[in-house]
Formats: sequence, C-alpha cells, structure tokens
Amino acid sequence: MAQTSTHLQFDLYIDTSFWRRVNITNASSEYAHEVVIVAANDFIWVCLVDIKAGTPFISALELRPLKSNLYQYAFQNQSNAILFRLNYGPTESVTIRYPDDPYDRIWPWYKYDTTILRSINTTSKITRYGSDNFEAPDSVLQTALSPVSSSNLTTVSYDAPSDNQNFPGYYTVLHITELQELSGNQSRQFDVYLNDWRWFSAARPTPYCKAWYLYDLGPQRYSQIVFTLVQLSNSTLPPILNGMEVYWPITMEVNQLTSASDVSSIMAVKDDYKIVRNWNGDPCSPANFSWNGVSCSTNEPPQITSLGGFGIVYHGYLDNRTEVAVKTCTLESSQANKQFLAEVRSLSLVHHKNLVTLVGYCKDGVNLAVVYEYLLRGSLFDHLRGKNSSFALNWKMRLNIVLDAAQALDYLHTGCGMVHRDVKSSNILLGQNFEAKVSDLGLARMFSADANSIITLSGTPGYMDPEYILIEIY
Repeated sequence: MAQTSTHLQFDLYIDTSFWRRVNITNASSEYAHEVVIVAANDFIWVCLVDIKAGTPFISALELRPLKSNLYQYAFQNQSNAILFRLNYGPTESVTIRYPDDPYDRIWPWYKYDTTILRSINTTSKITRYGSDNFEAPDSVLQTALSPVSSSNLTTVSYDAPSDNQNFPGYYTVLHITELQELSGNQSRQFDVYLNDWRWFSAARPTPYCKAWYLYDLGPQRYSQIVFTLVQLSNSTLPPILNGMEVYWPITMEVNQLTSASDVSSIMAVKDDYKIVRNWNGDPCSPANFSWNGVSCSTNEPPQITSLGGFGIVYHGYLDNRTEVAVKTCTLESSQANKQFLAEVRSLSLVHHKNLVTLVGYCKDGVNLAVVYEYLLRGSLFDHLRGKNSSFALNWKMRLNIVLDAAQALDYLHTGCGMVHRDVKSSNILLGQNFEAKVSDLGLARMFSADANSIITLSGTPGYMDPEYILIEIY
C-alpha cells in the first residue's frame, strides 16, 4: 500500500471511557493497540469514534483471557493501556507471542548495539515464586542483555506526554532473571534509576533461572522513560535485563454502563431480528451515542425503558363507550414520525373485514397517537407463545385465523397494489370470536405490476410476502 498523504485520526473507547487517539501516518505500517481490562459486564464495547479526521477503521479485534491475579493495578474501575512491551536479549529480530506466551501478549525484539550490549541466554527451565503478578513467558526470561565493558546498562528512551496535566502517569515493570549460575564470590547487584531518580536500590536477581521483576506500585509522571541499571561497587557482575512493560491507567466509568440484564436482552433482540442501524457499543451510554430507537432512563446504571417505532398501546373508550386501542409514540423515537404518517395514510386507503379499522389519529407536537378498533383476544403471537393461556387454539381456530389473514393480504396485494412488509404473528390480532385482523401497516408500500417496480426488504426477517418473488428486489 502507498503511504498516506495526510494523517488519519480517530478515538478509541473502552465501554464509555476514552482509551487513546489513533494516529495513522503510513498506510503500509501496522498499528496495534492493547489494553488490560477487568470486565464489569458480560459485554466489552470497543468503540471507534469519528473525530472528523478521516473514517475510522479496524482490521482485527482479538480478545484474550488473563488470570485474575495478573496485573494487580488493573481492576474494575481502572484498565491499563500498553505503551510498549519489549523482549531483551535475542540475537535476531523475533516477536514472542502465543504459544510461547499462553496469554498471547506481543513481545517485540529490542534492537541493540552489539558493541555496547551483549546477549545472555539459557535453555534451562524458568521457575517461579508461588505468586507471579505478571508471568512473563519463559522464552522472554531465557534471554537478557548485559553491558559489554561498562558497569551500566541504559534502556530505551521514550517521550511521554508531560504537557497533559490530566495524564495520570505510567506503570513500569522490569523483568530481571539471573541466567548465569554464580559460583564462589560472584554476585550481581545494581541500583535502578528512572531518569535521574533512584527507582530501586540494590536489586539482586537470584536464585538462578528464577522469574523476578520490579514494578511501580503507583503511576509515575515523567517527560521521558530512561532506565539506567548501575552496578554496585561490591558486585562482581554487571546488570542484566530480560524484558520491560510500560502501561498507563485508564479510569473506567463503570457506573454509567447500561444495566447488564438490559444489554443481554437488547443484544438478543438485535441478533434475532438482524438489526443493523447504529446498534453498536453500549445501548444508552454515552447519551449522545445511544442507539437509534432506544429510550433510556437517567438513573445509574441506565436502563432501557422503551424501543423499531411506536411505544405503549393503551386500552381506552370513546365518549360513546366504544372500546378502542390507542398506540402512542413520540418524535424522539427513530423513524416514528415516518411510520406514523405511513400507517395513517395506509389505513385511510384500505377497508376490509380482516384489516384493523382506523378510528382516528392525533398529532400534538411531539406526541403522536393512532386510534384503532379494540380486539379483545390480543395478538396471535401471545396465544402461540403461551402468554395468553385462557384459550387454547384448536386446529379449526388456527385454520380460520390463517384464512382470515390470507384474505386480508390478498386484498392488499391484488385489490390495492400494496405490500405489507411486516407480516408476523404479533401483527395479527384476534377478536371476540377469534376472527383475525391484520394490523400495523406502517411499513406497507404501494407497488405496480410492471417489471421495473422495486420494493426494498423491511420489517422482520423470516417473514416475507409472496409478491416479493414476482418483483425485482434489492
């Protein structure tokens, strides 16, 4: 791929928390970003947010489980994004990951000057203490770097964003494992300096091939990351270093995520009905990225209060005591106004004994309502799914219901040139004597018999009018 002429930037979020800004400067380069997170819910949202600096994109997303005792500075309200991770000591360029690292962490090779640093390595098995907070892989700990002639070992220098006063700082982990069997009066001891500050005194990586590490207990702020390992005067051997990890903490806004049970339910709806829309990320949070058509409460955690259009259906009475059903919605609901007008228009054009009758409608500001005749027995869906167990549908009742619905659809298709587009059991309502009437024409479309007619698919997957087969569909 050719190099990009301008930078592409977008933001990454973990759930509702800012992770980092991605800056793509070269189309031929690989950009990988990693974070250690303790999941607060059954879902982890990784969101790419458009900041008007190019279209966000992602090539792969990998999720790996870790032991709960690893990375003790990652907990429920704090995650840790990796700045870099390095493998010191291999004599050639190699990247360690699975299966050498069972957690599939990526350990790139640290390129070094062979006139200044030399490689030490072993094939012996690495042993560990009972509690290992990081579990660096054996293949990383079996190689190390040590100075050739000097008594000091200076590691990577990395510029840090010191100008950001809100930046919390970094956590650093140094992996140091003794790879030489010391004999007699041999010893290896050194101080560790971070920039000009003595970060750790008298480090002594013994016994032989025992995994050992030094790490920050809290985040440290600095403008550069320069570690220098300085040999002590009573030490006969120079310092060594096997690997390094540097992270920064991300404060997680766990209390603002949508209720876990609501997320599970709405994800089931999304999967079952193959909904695409903008239904990605957390349904309710942040509020300005909430899902289209989903209304949420303002409490913490947010809860989904209503959903694809119209809202609650009420049972009511006219002045003459005629029973009616009143279906309501507000313009805050996506597509509600369009479906409201479409249903009123469709119902005003059609009249059939097996179609629900329109009594009237109301549009008062953002408040919309459609008034229908009331059908005592509710929906066919409720009867088929056992939600209405007062009456069991025998086969004769079922056959009559199918016949009634078919007559309504035949009238729409052949008499009106109209395709319903959302025929399903919840849109077939039953009267006092179990007569069936088709409802919900909000997605209905007119069509002509000529071959150039195009009607787009809509409604609920799994239900399709036969007339779709006779026309060209895109």
